Amino acid sequence: MICDESVVRTEILNGFGIVTIDNPPVNAGSTAVRQGLLACLAEASKMDLQGVIIIGAGRSFMAGSDIKEFGAPLVPPELPQVI
Repeated sequence: MICDESVVRTEILNGFGIVTIDNPPVNAGSTAVRQGLLACLAEASKMDLQGVIIIGAGRSFMAGSDIKEFGAPLVPPELPQVI
């Protein structure tokens, strides 16, 4: 495992970085997910990989934003920065 944030982790498999979003129940795009993606993708970019695959744990990839964060100031990083 090259990166293990609270809800995002990265493993190496056959020369590829596998970034897994694991924020049950639907992998909502919360602040922790955005921060974890940014951190894990930064670590993966330092390695000699054939590519990076982003997947969602469980039954869904990502099901929108975290509703608990609606109406509150958006905590960085914002999604465009992650993308």
